[in-house]
Amino acid sequence: CSYFNQQEAIPVLIDYLKTDNHDLRAETIKSLGELRAVEAEPILAEMYMNQPDKCQVEIIKTMGELNTGKSTAFLRDCFENSINTETKKVAAEAIYNYSEQGKELFKSLLDSHKDFNNLILQHIANPLIKFK
Repeated sequence: CSYFNQQEAIPVLIDYLKTDNHDLRAETIKSLGELRAVEAEPILAEMYMNQPDKCQVEIIKTMGELNTGKSTAFLRDCFENSINTETKKVAAEAIYNYSEQGKELFKSLLDSHKDFNNLILQHIANPLIKFK
């Protein structure tokens, strides 16, 4: 439904967030991001902590795509508190590409972290590396 930009499918997709199938839930989260379903943003933030890694990564990507300016603190928490390197990388990328607030936060994180997190941030900031 995201391929055809079917905005009327958003309420149905939000209901699918309750499915027990992690793969289907991850695809649903991805579709909500592609549809720019800003109404799903608080729901996704609330459910984040209870999700498997696959769904957490998709939630972070979706928050980055929605780019409403309301999830800067959420993305920072995801980056700083995750123990999964892939999740940290995705969160750093979302912050880097997230509005003006995200750019300020990214610089602040880069200045304040001197550990492995700093290596991840430097990797994301490298203009020779393309993401998607």
